[in-house]
Amino acid sequence: GVPQTVELRLAAALGQTAYALPQGVAVPLQQQEGRQIARVELPAGGGRVLVLLPEPIERLTLSLDGGTEPPRGSLVRLRAELSGPGGRAVPGVIPLRLTVTNPDGQASDFSRYGAFTEGSWNADLPIELNAPPGTYRAEVTDLAAGRTQHVEWTVR
Repeated sequence: GVPQTVELRLAAALGQTAYALPQGVAVPLQQQEGRQIARVELPAGGGRVLVLLPEPIERLTLSLDGGTEPPRGSLVRLRAELSGPGGRAVPGVIPLRLTVTNPDGQASDFSRYGAFTEGSWNADLPIELNAPPGTYRAEVTDLAAGRTQHVEWTVR
């Protein structure tokens, strides 16, 4: 195949905002004859996945339950919220990436992919009994708009 630019004609009811996954970039939409028009660059032999939403993603919040110095053998709970204008939850299912970094700077085996459902996501991470001491970092990235937030905790 060869790279190409395609024009997608979408029913306006499908959404007013579009994002390319997993690139995390907005795709401009133009109104034309009652439809949304998107021009999308396709790589040679490839495609794109678009997510259509009623309004833009404006904010990603991430919090840590369990304290910033959790004891060994306990759990910390990560809670993330994805919202649009006025704080309304983003509807549907939006993919995310969780990257947990150990004190030595290496990605942890607890890193993974997940999804916001109706603007909400959470995960429990164990603090192992033999966890190396130091500062751990959890970073959540929404794979639609590309927003990123992080939290840290310390194991003594």
